[in-house]
Amino acid sequence: MKLIESPNSRRYRQFERLLLVIELLAPLRLGAMGQEIADDVRDILGERISDRTIRRDCEALVELGLVDRTSPAPARYRWRGRTMRSESILRSAELHAELTS
Repeated sequence: MKLIESPNSRRYRQFERLLLVIELLAPLRLGAMGQEIADDVRDILGERISDRTIRRDCEALVELGLVDRTSPAPARYRWRGRTMRSESILRSAELHAELTS
């Protein structure tokens, strides 16, 4: 008996993939190729997900302004937000400025 998926479960899986793509891209200073991201997502989720699906997810993140496409084809994607390292450097600089003023 085949279960019919509700639209909500598909949306949840898409949301889960988007968060995973962000998590994978955030620590990579130079970003990653679409194929590399797709391979990592498949390995982590243990699901058959097409490269095209991951490219669409990445392009959705580009449209939201969260990810940059750094080369046209083959596409390389890079997280635009701050990493934990950059956050800690900025916070250290803020604390230093407070202590020295």
